[in-house]
Amino acid sequence: MSQPRLPRPVLARRAAGVVLAAMLAACGSPDQAAPAAGPGSTAGDSAAAAAAAPNTTDPRWVLQHSPRADVAVVFVHGLFGDTLGTWTHGPGASMFDFVKADPRLGPKVDLLAFGYTSNMLREGSLDIQEAANRLHSRLQFHGAFDYPAIVFVTHSMGGLVALRELLTHREIVPKVKGLVLFATPQEGSQISSIARVVANNIALDQLLPADRNGFLRQLNDDWISLPNRPQVHCAYEKKPTGGIVIVPWESATRFCDRTADPIDADHVAIVKPDRPEHDAMVTLTNALDTFVLNQALKPALELPDFVADGPVRVFTLTDPSGRSRARLINAGGSALRVTVAQVDPDLFVWPDDTPKAIPANDRLDMHLALGFGARAPEYRFTLSSDVTPATPIVVRVDPERLRAARATLAAEVSTTVTGLLERDGPRLRAAPPGSPEALDAVTQSARDVIAARSPGLPEGATWVITADLMDAGNWHGLAIRALRRAEAASPATVRTPSVQRLAGLVSARAGEPRVFASAPTPAGQAAEDRPQPFVDPAAAGPATALSKVMRDIPALKGQGLSLEGDLHRARGNRADARRLYTEVAALRATPSVKLRIDRVQRPLR
Repeated sequence: MSQPRLPRPVLARRAAGVVLAAMLAACGSPDQAAPAAGPGSTAGDSAAAAAAAPNTTDPRWVLQHSPRADVAVVFVHGLFGDTLGTWTHGPGASMFDFVKADPRLGPKVDLLAFGYTSNMLREGSLDIQEAANRLHSRLQFHGAFDYPAIVFVTHSMGGLVALRELLTHREIVPKVKGLVLFATPQEGSQISSIARVVANNIALDQLLPADRNGFLRQLNDDWISLPNRPQVHCAYEKKPTGGIVIVPWESATRFCDRTADPIDADHVAIVKPDRPEHDAMVTLTNALDTFVLNQALKPALELPDFVADGPVRVFTLTDPSGRSRARLINAGGSALRVTVAQVDPDLFVWPDDTPKAIPANDRLDMHLALGFGARAPEYRFTLSSDVTPATPIVVRVDPERLRAARATLAAEVSTTVTGLLERDGPRLRAAPPGSPEALDAVTQSARDVIAARSPGLPEGATWVITADLMDAGNWHGLAIRALRRAEAASPATVRTPSVQRLAGLVSARAGEPRVFASAPTPAGQAAEDRPQPFVDPAAAGPATALSKVMRDIPALKGQGLSLEGDLHRARGNRADARRLYTEVAALRATPSVKLRIDRVQRPLR
């Protein structure tokens, strides 16, 4: 009697099962055996049942030297794959074995095999994002992020998992020197359409052809736009699996940075080399040659602007207003972080939000400035990195050169602000005495001068130097305005010891108990005397012109009288200075102006 003909959907499902079973049985552990076919079952059903066994092998280091190597090579299997079996042809013949045995590569790499749950016919599989999340957790758990460099070697969907990991955690991208994608469906895979007949697996939905797959389209756009993305080497299968080429050339090569390698194997055997000369090992070895052997992988900090002097490095500061820069160069192949600490209070160092990363083969410019109260010939801080211990840095200054640079800055600011006030004078004179417009115009104009003189100086730093100049000029209210602008530009800046010290000093001299909204204002000494750069002979002419213009604008009258009083005091005209300070006190009696009145009243010694 003839057998009843099965419905077309059942036939399609069984045919797909035979194809997938042949492919997926080979994806599993090499010692995994298929059970015998039972009554009413087919060989394809039995093979499918064997293939449906979940990957139960935990991620693990297959090779880890002591001390460890410079590079962590991370293997990521594909859909329905196995942590170890995916890469194994047989006993003693696996990608791991052949890399270990390579006399050039073996000593330079540690091998981490990553695995994740991916069942064919059962619930519980991880989708690509979930697998990427698990990959990240395992990389952290196994210490892979502590390596100077990482390389991903992936099969099939494992390539998408690795790409998703890098797009989700972009902070690790500088460590990743490259990816090797074996038969990764970068435009989807037709086999997923067949697989959906027999398997209800969310990961399969993410392997549909790209024109019907939002996940892969988004992955493509995100990867192409990733800055400084690592190199990608690809290989594709030439033989069909069960009559179907699972990942054809056009799908396996979209992200490649060089000509993809054809491998005379099917989708499963492409990563199961049986000898060191297998095409897959040639692809892997060539990629590791590029990623590992031909690069300086470790970070290397160079300080060309710091001169070695015994146990310290010396930097000569030539300008107090942030124009002095020192290069911090990472000459190595991996990113490093630098940290600045123990900065003397009168010294400003930017960046001030360290640790700060310097990418491989890149540099970071350090800006240094001195407070206007600084008089010592040397100042110190420490500089450390991932590859160097804390190094004492000595900043040396020439006091006379420092005084001249301060006077030049004060003269330039005076001239610029005078021009601004003369141009906008009619409008500013019409504003009421309490109007902030004129006050903001002066501080902004001074800040613009500093920013133009010191290209590359962070915005918060330009406002700090402006505040320091305003305070040294005895315009403490303007200094507070500048410090608040510094806080808005960079909250981290106002928490540094040097800026905190400046804020305490300005607060005490202005009689304002609170300067910042997000940081405390420490106690300062109103009586601390600071050099007044605007009264230096090199700046006195422009400063005199500025004081006259300021006196004619109601909102700036106090600042103009204060500056004129300082100029008279510097020339020895104590009576005139006292008269002008008294007028300032009538407008607003700050601790600073009271101290200056007291000093000009004291008898000369």
